[in-house]
Formats: sequence, C-alpha cells, structure tokens
Amino acid sequence: MRRLALCVALLAACVAAAPPDAPAPAASSAVDQTALALAKDTFHQLQTGDVDHSQLNDSANMSLDVDSVKELTAQVAPLGPPLTFVQQSVAPLNGNTAYTYALTFKGGTKISFVLLLDGNGKIAGLSLAGQ
Repeated sequence: MRRLALCVALLAACVAAAPPDAPAPAASSAVDQTALALAKDTFHQLQTGDVDHSQLNDSANMSLDVDSVKELTAQVAPLGPPLTFVQQSVAPLNGNTAYTYALTFKGGTKISFVLLLDGNGKIAGLSLAGQ
C-alpha cells in the first residue's frame, strides 16, 4: 500500500500550504451533490490515469505529477468501478473543506477517499486509504 501513502502525503502537503487564516465552512453531514459528482469524476480520472489538472489548484498540481498519477492509477484501476460511493463527512481543514467518502468495490475491498477543496472549488488535495 506504499502508493496509497503517496496520496496521504499529497493531502498533507496541500494542507500545510493552505493559509491558516482562510475561512472554512463548518462541519456538515448533508450530502453536497456537487462535491460528490466531482469526487466521483476525480476518482474515475485517477483510475484511468487521465487527470484534468485544470480542476487542481497550484499546490495540488505541483504534487500530482505524471509519475504520481501513474502510481495511483496502477493501484486503483484494478479495483474497477466503485459499487458504492458514500459521503461520510464534510469538515473544514486549514481553510479548505475535506469531503470524505467510503468506497466499496466488487470483492469487498473498501477504501476511504478524501477530496480537499479550496475556497474557489479547486481540488487542493487527495487522500486514499484502505479501510
């Protein structure tokens, strides 16, 4: 699971780069359909290796380079499409908003996928972890 650790590092780097005084929305349990659609699309992009870098902010663009995308694609592509993609939480994180989703795949594999959005709706970081 070394490759999944790469995403955790990406999220940590993006969070560290976020301005600490930027306002963030309060934690919420309501499903944000726009964020859910973006999360599903982003995860699909990771599976295909065709990441739309225009959706990423500058920090995430620097962290998610060609080699990182290749490593992530090799890890998540074999899982196939998620059978479930369920929002677990929404919470502020250093001026950004962290959307956490539980994904389940054929065969019972489960992962947690975090999509970090900045105040402009750009992806500021990603995280994948086995459950």
